[in-house]
Amino acid sequence: MNALLAVILAGASVSAAAQTSNTLYPQACGPQDTNFDVKYVNGALPAVPESGKALVVVIQDSPTDTISRRVTKVGIDGTWAGAIKGISYLFFDVAPGEHHLCMNQSTNRRGHPTELAHINADAGRIYYFRILTILDVEEGGINYGILLQPVDRDQALFLASAHPMSIANHKPSNGDN
Repeated sequence: MNALLAVILAGASVSAAAQTSNTLYPQACGPQDTNFDVKYVNGALPAVPESGKALVVVIQDSPTDTISRRVTKVGIDGTWAGAIKGISYLFFDVAPGEHHLCMNQSTNRRGHPTELAHINADAGRIYYFRILTILDVEEGGINYGILLQPVDRDQALFLASAHPMSIANHKPSNGDN
């Protein structure tokens, strides 16, 4: 009986690993192999969300120019809402209710390139977040990561006013038609 239970548990473990191999965190991020072409446009943050919705604003900020050119995918509830390149911002509307956010910088470097958060969105409200890229130089090399912080409206408007808006279009992978 114990051997049968071990086989069942091992199978469940493999099945769970297979299910999560396509996404980083299924309730928040989109598929790992999704890529975006990101362009900058001049724009302004909306003063209010779409009627009956909440607005999420994500601003990417970085202390170093080299790191600031990275693309960060922004996910919500298991799909990618878009991507941000460099020091810029994006925004999107969400329905009221609980939502799971994901920020991910794909990389082959060591570190923590994913940050998660959740919001309980209220209609008519705006939620501001800031992504900071962090570097940690160690004896073994450079580690990097991102830090996601909620920010005050005044700080968010200040940061967004000084930077362009990112517009992301899905870039087909080799397997897409």
